[in-house]
Amino acid sequence: MNKLMLPVFAILATAATVSGQPNLSRQYTRPAVPTQEALNRLNLKLAWRSYLPVDGRRDGVLTAQVLGDQVLIQLRSGALLAINAETGKTEWHYRLDTPYRVSNEVGLNAKLLFAMSGTRVVVLDRTTGKLQWEYDLGTVPSAPPVASSEFLYVCLVGGRVVSYMLPKPDKSGMGGQENKREATPAERQQAGPAYDKLSSRGQTTESVGPLAAPRMYRASVATGPQPSLWWNYGSGRHLDQRPLLTTEAVVLAASDGTFFALATETGKVLYEFQAASSIAAPPGQHGETAYLVSQDNNLYAANLVLGHVLWRFGATSPITLPPRVTDADIYLVPSLGGLYRIDRESGREIWRNHDAHRFRAVNPKFVYATDRAGRLMVLDRARGTRLGGYDTSEFVVPISNEVTDRLFLAANDGLLICLHDHAYAKPFWNRKPEGKKPEKKPEVKPPADQDEAKPAEKPKDGNSDKKDGDKKDDADKDN
Repeated sequence: MNKLMLPVFAILATAATVSGQPNLSRQYTRPAVPTQEALNRLNLKLAWRSYLPVDGRRDGVLTAQVLGDQVLIQLRSGALLAINAETGKTEWHYRLDTPYRVSNEVGLNAKLLFAMSGTRVVVLDRTTGKLQWEYDLGTVPSAPPVASSEFLYVCLVGGRVVSYMLPKPDKSGMGGQENKREATPAERQQAGPAYDKLSSRGQTTESVGPLAAPRMYRASVATGPQPSLWWNYGSGRHLDQRPLLTTEAVVLAASDGTFFALATETGKVLYEFQAASSIAAPPGQHGETAYLVSQDNNLYAANLVLGHVLWRFGATSPITLPPRVTDADIYLVPSLGGLYRIDRESGREIWRNHDAHRFRAVNPKFVYATDRAGRLMVLDRARGTRLGGYDTSEFVVPISNEVTDRLFLAANDGLLICLHDHAYAKPFWNRKPEGKKPEKKPEVKPPADQDEAKPAEKPKDGNSDKKDGDKKDDADKDN
């Protein structure tokens, strides 16, 4: 395909038809765990099963985020659980004090999780689930947050994008250095009456309700670190999608048909465009490349730093699900056109299966998908042909895993199971785990005036995606 070095916004826009909020099924079912005899026909093995502490039929899975070594589950009742992806053990869980009112996915960096509870951001240690600090944003977030090792970025109702410098914890994990500074006159003017709340040290409240499971952390009034307002930008637009984050830019999509990037450390506008066609599904990201789905049935690969389109892929029908991106491929599902496997670097179509409706997981031999009825399909990864299937329609929570080869099935009665191919006793990573990034230089100067916003480690051998493996058809067919 010809590479198109064109401005992203000459082609795309970001309409309000897409939301960064979760959209999982609320149907209540009580599925049975598949028998090993049935799984053997698909060359699958039950790795583990677990039961989430749901609060009756009203409760269920709100969000499910596969991080590779962890699966983060938010229940509608406000419980947040970290499940070990390899063993199924609940590593920790925490209950937010806004039951049945949580609406956004969790944000995270390498060490912390950022959960939204009303107007507050609740920050937990990613490994232990221990409360680090809480902060009152002063208004409700409009999209899930994103964070680097130093900064937190949040979109607020009213079109404001806010950056906070994260506090540096002390040895106890709760206390720490406070990073405060006075806001500039421009920041005060932009924030308006909400400034007192926006730039305050925040307030904390206790989490409520016991949760009968191991390592339940109950929040107390935080006496430790608080974040400091670093910069804020008033876009004047409705922002309802999770921002895309690179080392240099925070890239945002707005509901009026614009797409713009702000410098991570200063909040200055790097580029901004208005487009004719809106985004039809949440974007995917791999490094500094975004994969954007437009309402003209196209998938665009765009460089987030420069704002240029690298290639374009045309589907046969509208696309409403986000593209699933691995190191090698993109899996794309149009509403009427089945499942595409696309080469990530070139945008070239490798194959298309007309019956698959949702991507679920992949390993070097097989792709796992479900059809429109929710039945599991096992596809040959090299050719896309169907090799076998099993009725999993009662597992109504569609969890897609683009990070490892583990296949997760869940239902709103709390049942969560993990399956994998017999040949992969250890997880196969389809996206290389990000190593620790070098620390930035200390004493970063805060931005001056927001009024003048001008444009301004590898996997081990045998655990990498080799193209030669695509040519081998060693799949076990379902008899």
